[in-house]
Amino acid sequence: MFQKRKSFLILLFVPPLLLIGTPMALYFLKFHTFKLSSNPSDWANLGSYFAAFVGLANVYVFTYLTISLYNYNDRRQIEELTRQNILDRPIIVFTMYHDDGYYDMKNIGKGSALNLIIKYGIEGNSWKDSRIAYSLKDGDELSLKFTWRTNAILCEYDDIFSNKFISIIEDDKMSVFQYEKLKELTDNKFYDYLNFQSPNPKWFHEI
Repeated sequence: MFQKRKSFLILLFVPPLLLIGTPMALYFLKFHTFKLSSNPSDWANLGSYFAAFVGLANVYVFTYLTISLYNYNDRRQIEELTRQNILDRPIIVFTMYHDDGYYDMKNIGKGSALNLIIKYGIEGNSWKDSRIAYSLKDGDELSLKFTWRTNAILCEYDDIFSNKFISIIEDDKMSVFQYEKLKELTDNKFYDYLNFQSPNPKWFHEI
């Protein structure tokens, strides 16, 4: 942040100072005089000489500030759209009721979670079992009694635009990923969980 502010101030002030300072230095080097004249025409000539350079400096400052403001607003808009894209989607989380020893699954995001595949219980390099649920609209909750004392749960689900997401809980710690992003994290243990073998999923209410 400090480096960006420093660069902004340098680009804002240094070029205008050069635009004004360079012709000023050339003027005095050419005429070799630093005395204040009492002749109004000398001041008029000096003003005419510098007016163009001061005008160029003003144009530069105005243009630079306009472009900087445009870029700032553009970045803010992109950040806001990114934030909205993160928030305006289904988000599956798991909550354990420790007295009962199993998890509940809830959609705390916006929009329905579709085509849910719930894998649970890591045994070596495979999942113990998996289940299918049709959908979970925002605010809905399901009890996962089959997850009693399980060590991990992974849920794959889609939003209404067929974007795929992954929610994982392990050791009571939640993680939520975009599916494509997680596939890029090849050195992440959760990436390995995606590739674990699992039995063919049963419907949610099957025993």
